[in-house]
Amino acid sequence: MLVHDYPTTFPSIVSFAETAMNGTATGPASTDSDFLELGLMLPSWQLFALDDLARKRGLNVGQLLRRLIGNMLEEMAEKA
Repeated sequence: MLVHDYPTTFPSIVSFAETAMNGTATGPASTDSDFLELGLMLPSWQLFALDDLARKRGLNVGQLLRRLIGNMLEEMAEKA
């Protein structure tokens, strides 16, 4: 299965994430159906390292994380 073959809606994941974060499940925190907001807690040194690496590549942290996650998922799909 390719990464792009996954469904575009994840109601159970969204409900779980929102319930875990604020005790409610009101729907995705996004107006674009292709994207969902993901809360992420990192040690400050990791955020600073990500920001530094992103700037060196002409990206912001969000763009860098999306690329890292996408590359990892593609790599794992190829191995499966």
